[in-house]
Amino acid sequence: MENDITARAKVIYLILLSTGLFFIQHIAVLAALAGLQLGLYLLARLSLGNLLQAFKRVLLLAVVIVISFVLIPSAEDAVATVWQTPWFTLNFYLGELSVAAFMLLRIAALLTASIWVRDSEASGAFIGALRWLRIPEVIAIAVDAGINLSSRRGGRGGGKGHGGGGGKPGKQKISFAQIRAREFSFFDGLLARSYQRASQFLQDNYSGLSAAKKHDAAIILTVVAAAMSLKLLQLLPGLPIAPGHKNLVIVPLIVIATLMTNSRRGGFSAGLAIGIVSFMLGYGKFGVLEIAHFALPGLASDILAPLILAGNQRLMLLRFALLGAAIGLTRFAANFLIIILAGAPALAWAVFTPMLISQTTFGALSALIGAYVVGKIKNGTLLDTSSTEDKTPHTKGAEDV
Repeated sequence: MENDITARAKVIYLILLSTGLFFIQHIAVLAALAGLQLGLYLLARLSLGNLLQAFKRVLLLAVVIVISFVLIPSAEDAVATVWQTPWFTLNFYLGELSVAAFMLLRIAALLTASIWVRDSEASGAFIGALRWLRIPEVIAIAVDAGINLSSRRGGRGGGKGHGGGGGKPGKQKISFAQIRAREFSFFDGLLARSYQRASQFLQDNYSGLSAAKKHDAAIILTVVAAAMSLKLLQLLPGLPIAPGHKNLVIVPLIVIATLMTNSRRGGFSAGLAIGIVSFMLGYGKFGVLEIAHFALPGLASDILAPLILAGNQRLMLLRFALLGAAIGLTRFAANFLIIILAGAPALAWAVFTPMLISQTTFGALSALIGAYVVGKIKNGTLLDTSSTEDKTPHTKGAEDV
């Protein structure tokens, strides 16, 4: 009971902190809060190595923020240090380093709090806290199952309850040539394996679910398991590919959750579950903000997919490309939030523009798989749902999609 109470308190604290950090403007308040958070982290006897690793992941962002403030002042009366060469003149606003330090302290406080909450409680207590917060049962089940299934396959883990499993299996390699040639056996195999594991987990642990909930849980958990398997999947091997290339698979998976569940929030539920599992297993750079990296694309899918993909297969490749670009755009959500949190000037946005373009471009290219997926959903052959208790496939809008 005590563990349940502390887990609930920590989750509420993390929610309040991650929101409040956007509004704190006084350095003394922020410094005290960051110091308190570091003290709580050390008191929990958590690994400093995990914390340093988290800071290392945002090192590039930190450098960009510092350079941005030094080159672009936040106040009109900032004093410039002039560096003149025969070819150009540069103004450095060294006084802005204090502003940059303030913004970086915000990020440090958020990351420290995220890791403290994640690693100081067992995953079961964290899931119990989500249920206490009235998170829908299907999402809580998907998070529970996602953590368990991912941990068995060598999830990272970082603290109590985050078992790391055995040795890390070798990555399966998928080339863009396969996708371009419409050879989708790798995707069918990924779905089949994930669906089998999801169905077995539900049968072993949640056999008392109603037929409708079991169907939605099976679909959402299949998407979660498949998305987390991408951590063990090497797409486009040997190419210096830009961030966002996994959108080729992530976007179709989220659309599957939208179209094949009974719920109007299937995509959001799957995205939220993927985000929470990803956060709990220590993936991503931005702590709790990592959840938005998947939840917002799920919400975008729920809103847009039934509209854009309605009707027959005519121009489906183009239509899915438009949908994929929009979903890919929202996959920049965590980066967007962290830049806002840092209050970075325009230069920082310019530096991250290629990442935004990459996310959107690969989202559009996901149509190569997405059009294939929609066709199979329409034909009722994407997943064999006959193993669920109701014995009938629940394909949302099957007559329209």
